[in-house]
Amino acid sequence: MMKLKEMKFKGTFRDYQQNVIDNAKEYDMRKRFLTMLSLFMVGALVACGSKDEAAEEISGEALTATVEESEDAADLTQEELDAFTELFDTSEYDGFLVRPFNSVDEIEWGEVFYNGAGIEATDVTEEEREACYKAMGIGDGEEFGDLVVLRAADVKKFVEEHAGADYEDVKNTIYADYLEEYDSFYSLHGDTNWMSFTCKSGKKLDDTYVLQLSNDSYVDEPNNWEYPDIEVTLIKNGDVYKMVSNVWAWEVGNDPSQTFDINVPGHDTPGRLITYQGTAGDGNGAHIIITADGKRVDWLGTWYWDNDNMAGDFVTIDAIGIFDYTADGAGGIGEYEYAPRKNCIRYYNSDYAGYVGNLNFLSIHDDKIQMDYYCATDNYDDLNGNGYPDEDETTEEALANAKGSVSYSAGDKSLSQSEIEKRIDELQKNEFESLGGKYDSVEFYSVIDKF
Repeated sequence: MMKLKEMKFKGTFRDYQQNVIDNAKEYDMRKRFLTMLSLFMVGALVACGSKDEAAEEISGEALTATVEESEDAADLTQEELDAFTELFDTSEYDGFLVRPFNSVDEIEWGEVFYNGAGIEATDVTEEEREACYKAMGIGDGEEFGDLVVLRAADVKKFVEEHAGADYEDVKNTIYADYLEEYDSFYSLHGDTNWMSFTCKSGKKLDDTYVLQLSNDSYVDEPNNWEYPDIEVTLIKNGDVYKMVSNVWAWEVGNDPSQTFDINVPGHDTPGRLITYQGTAGDGNGAHIIITADGKRVDWLGTWYWDNDNMAGDFVTIDAIGIFDYTADGAGGIGEYEYAPRKNCIRYYNSDYAGYVGNLNFLSIHDDKIQMDYYCATDNYDDLNGNGYPDEDETTEEALANAKGSVSYSAGDKSLSQSEIEKRIDELQKNEFESLGGKYDSVEFYSVIDKF
C-alpha cells in the first residue's frame, strides 16, 4: 500500500483477461472423480465444523462439481433467479463479475471496488477532499472525474465477509491511493466498469449456489470472445454471499475444429487457442483469442489490408499456423546467423533508415537463449537527448558534422565497455551461416499459392 503523497493520479485500467469453462467431454471423468472426492471432503469437514468452514477448504472447481452432480441439489425457482439478477445489479456485488477468478485469492479487488462496492464513504468533509486533492497534486478548478472514498475499516469488513479474505493481503491490490491521516483509499475516474447480467439458471445445495448468468451487453450480437456468459459459485454467509469462483464460458459459439491446446509462456498448464468464425454479409469478422489458466491472455488480430490499402476482417479461418506474416523476420529482424559448433547466434537490426543500429550476440544455456553482448550504434548526434533522430539532426550538414556514438552492454554486468568490445571483436572472427528455411521468398509464395 503506497501513501498518497508518494503517488500520482493514475487513470482507469482495463485488460480484459477472462476465464474458461473446462470442456465437458474432456473433463467428464475428472469431474466425476472430483465430485466423489468433494462429497467425501464435505462430509469429513462438516463433522469438524460448520458447512461454511467445510466449503472454504474445497477448491472452487470441486465445490461447483459437488453442487452440479449432487442428487440433493435443487434447481432454483424463477423467483430465486430474479433475486440473484437483482443482487448482481448492485454495486456491492457487480464488481465480482467484471473479471474471472478460479478462487478467492485470484479476485481482482481493484475491479470490485471500482464503483465503491456499496461501501463508498458518504461522510467526506470538504477539508478531507481538499487534503486528498492536494496530495494528488490537483489544483483548484481542475476536473478529474468522481472521487470514490473507501474507509479502510469498511474494506477490511467487506473482504472478510464477501470472500473470507485477509485485509493485509488485499490492501495492496485495490489500485486506489491511500491517505494515512484518514486511513482511507481514494480513486478518481469518470467511467465505470459496470457489467449487466441476467441469472438464467442455477442449483443450490444447502447454502452453496452455482449460478449460470448471461451477459446482457450483447444480446442481439453475441460477443463470446470478449464477454461470454459466466458461472458463479457462492455461499450464503448470513446476510451476505461469500464468493467462491467466477468462471467464464469461452468455448461457447467457437469453432472446435480451429480450437486446440497450446503452450503459453509463464503457465504450467496448457493454454487454449480459441477461434470464433465470422459471418459474411453482416460485417462480423472472425476472432482468435488465447486463454491460460482460464483467463484470456491475448487476442490475435484477424484483419488485413487489401490492394487499395483498405482495412478488412477475415470472416472464415480455415487453418491456423505460425509464420512470419509480414516476412520481415522475428521482431523485425531480417536475418539471424549462427557460428557452427560455437554456440553463438548473431543478428543485426537498424531503425530510422539506418541512423540507429544494434549488433547482438546470443547463446544457448539450459535450453534457453540468452543475450550475451549488445552493441548500439547511433550514426547521428542526438542533440536533444530524446533517443531518436529528429529532422534537424539528420540534415546533410548535421550528419557531416556528426560524431555518432557507440555503447556496449552485456549479460555479465561486471564487464567494462572495453572488455565487451574485445569479446565482440573475438566473436566477429567466427564463420557465420544464415539461419533460415529451405525456401527463398519466391519459392515460398509459389508453395503458398498451391493451397
